[in-house]
Amino acid sequence: MNKVIIYGSIGEPKFRDVNTKNGIREVCSFGICQPEGKDAQGNTNFAWYNVEYWLDKGSKLRQYIVKGAKVIVDGELKTEKWTKDGAERSAIKIMCRNLTLTGDRQAPAPVADDNDDDLPDFLR
Repeated sequence: MNKVIIYGSIGEPKFRDVNTKNGIREVCSFGICQPEGKDAQGNTNFAWYNVEYWLDKGSKLRQYIVKGAKVIVDGELKTEKWTKDGAERSAIKIMCRNLTLTGDRQAPAPVADDNDDDLPDFLR
């Protein structure tokens, strides 16, 4: 079983369009920051995880994926490998299947529209 669930704050999100056989979708890449305890001086240590989340082009959820937003990410771990300057490199990222906004941060007001099926109840 390959499953991971993380709660934390979104870092700076980056969006890019991708053509798929079902049309244009957006891929959102961001880091998620999670407190990991304190060091000897009492400073909080943080762990960062790379996340990739696919959403429909024009999704209203996009406006809520902002730096500092608190979310729960539910997904799978994926290892990517590549070669740079003759050296093998790898990175692990979370392929997000479900993104839950917790409402812990002030977010912009939702755009008025009749079709808001992709928004969580607390944003409607």
